[in-house]
Amino acid sequence: MEEGNLLHEFVYDEQGRVIDYRIIAANPGSERILGLHTEDIIGKLSRDAFHVPKPPYLEQYSLVEKTGEPC
Repeated sequence: MEEGNLLHEFVYDEQGRVIDYRIIAANPGSERILGLHTEDIIGKLSRDAFHVPKPPYLEQYSLVEKTGEPC
């Protein structure tokens, strides 16, 4: 598979709002595309894995979870 795929689990705050996601699996395509080693990102929050202040695509991922519909 050439495409990159990551499996995430959401992290919620005390009010039940999605605030981040943890990377729990990644395929070789994601390693090639992102330029990150799988063993360096598995188990990390997106902010830490991608070295960014805001979780990438959090709003879109959260919407898919709520509606079941793709973006």
